[in-house]
Amino acid sequence: RTGDDDIWAAVGHREPVCIRGCPQGQTPEPCERWSDVIKIVNWNIARRRAPLQELVEMDADVALLQEVGIGGWKWLAGAGNGVAVTPHEPWLPWPRGTYDRWPLVVQLSDRVRLEWFEYCLPIHWPSAQRFEVSGIGTIGVARVVPVAEEEPFFAVSMYARWRPPHPTVGDANWIHADAAAHRIISDLSQFTSPREGSTHRIVAAGDLNMGFAGRFENAPRSHSVLTRMNALGLEYLGPTTAGGGIVPTLRTGKQGPAEATTQMDHVFASRGLHDRLRVRAMNGADEWGSSDHCRILIELQTVDVMRPLGMTHLQPAVSGFRHTLGVHEHRTPTGMG
Repeated sequence: RTGDDDIWAAVGHREPVCIRGCPQGQTPEPCERWSDVIKIVNWNIARRRAPLQELVEMDADVALLQEVGIGGWKWLAGAGNGVAVTPHEPWLPWPRGTYDRWPLVVQLSDRVRLEWFEYCLPIHWPSAQRFEVSGIGTIGVARVVPVAEEEPFFAVSMYARWRPPHPTVGDANWIHADAAAHRIISDLSQFTSPREGSTHRIVAAGDLNMGFAGRFENAPRSHSVLTRMNALGLEYLGPTTAGGGIVPTLRTGKQGPAEATTQMDHVFASRGLHDRLRVRAMNGADEWGSSDHCRILIELQTVDVMRPLGMTHLQPAVSGFRHTLGVHEHRTPTGMG
């Protein structure tokens, strides 16, 4: 929670309303501007246990994790203190031995409630409880229901696995990740409607094992991922520098945070929801964490209201106030790093 007006200066939002229903600027007592924030952390933990302990100590609400081993899933299930994970075995619908690491969406606080899906093969018609997956270990999905006055949204953890070309291609020493990324996008399309004017609320982040600028950019193939995401109404949020350059999110075993030069982790959000998000790579030396990937902090501004001075929290349903997401024009965010 924050009372700082400047923190959201980069995302451009509508004027706040008074939670007492007063006309703008006409409040019966001194008020202050106040925003509630849902904190989402994206992190590839590389099957390590130490990052999980660091994660639950962050005072965040939701985690989008990649490369979580079965032991990590079980550890999170028993962590307590508001932490919860899917009750469904994460390797399903595939055999357990098919792969050894999985993307997860994790509840980290009681400020949100997560509803997980049972994953199934893409041979069934979708149902409210099931989500079809076409790749092994590539996507984790949950519906996030905030306790405060905010509409639910879908949180998506993405992991684009490296894959080799077919042997007949003759380039067995090369690997690529865009094929897995396109599987993820196809799966994500289940939450979008082809009907003109339809909207959705999705926050998707993860390790795509590719860059959209710099060393790991294969321009035609990498940018085909951006093109398809954009076609589904998902805006790219970086993180990027103010000039649109890369923000390092991955370091090798021989590199410290200051020497990292590679970006593999990326954030997308539904158009119209995207301008209420603040995205920052936690890649400083004192905050990188115990994985080879750094954390990405995604802050979702949920409500923007005027409250009486001294009020320490917003009641779940005060004065009948409820925030609804309006329709926004298409604006490309800049400087979101």
